[in-house]
Amino acid sequence: MRCFLPCVFASALAACQGAPADDVVEVGPTDTTLEGKADLLEGNVEIKITFQPGDIDAAVARFKLKDGSATRREVYFYDTPELTWSDAGLVLRARKTLDGPDDSTVKLRPMTAAEIDPGWLDLEGFKCEEDRVGDGAVSSCSLTVAQDQGEIDAVAAGEREVEKLFSVEQEDYAAAELGFFGWASLAVLGPVDARVWKVRVRSLAPRLTFELWTLPDDTRLLEVSARVPAGDADATQADLRGYLEGRGFDASSEGETKTRAALDYFAGR
Repeated sequence: MRCFLPCVFASALAACQGAPADDVVEVGPTDTTLEGKADLLEGNVEIKITFQPGDIDAAVARFKLKDGSATRREVYFYDTPELTWSDAGLVLRARKTLDGPDDSTVKLRPMTAAEIDPGWLDLEGFKCEEDRVGDGAVSSCSLTVAQDQGEIDAVAAGEREVEKLFSVEQEDYAAAELGFFGWASLAVLGPVDARVWKVRVRSLAPRLTFELWTLPDDTRLLEVSARVPAGDADATQADLRGYLEGRGFDASSEGETKTRAALDYFAGR
């Protein structure tokens, strides 16, 4: 098909570029409860692709990523201004969820289930998985616990210590596996405004998670991910890349992850 007039709408643009017709069949918020995350433990590979900045508007339109259907969050990180602990493999994060439960996470990477005390695997909210970004992969193990409403804000306002956001088990995990003890040195890095959607498309088996982060300077970071069992990871990564590239998106994902980009932004301030 040849087009002689500018393609203004997304459907017309797809026709001009020869892209497949729209096959998005479901868009909605993600389940934010710890109980609702149980299905995530069935798969231990998360495939991630970060969109190029120039592709974000087109992706938001194509996948129908509207604010009204998103889970809305504020994301905070905790580290030294020099990112000492992140560089050592420790990520300390807290998430506020609008109309949902808040949580905090201690994540160590690289780390595999074989490298840790097996007792950690019995804790609710603990998981180990592999993240694949581009041609690279890194394994991590993390422990997430719920936070009472207002606690994250109190820490951001300087009314509570950062350490109060993390349970005894989380503190023990960081200390036992990394030797972490530097709570007093941590700064509050954030917040990041986040929107999260679950999206199902006809031509891909797993549901996709889209996460749009907006930094205080209005820089946007859009990531799509899929969690699958290890045995399905290679095929799913190839399918997801092919799916995006077939719709005109750069799926190389050679840049920073959204977490690293956010940490670098706040550290630079």
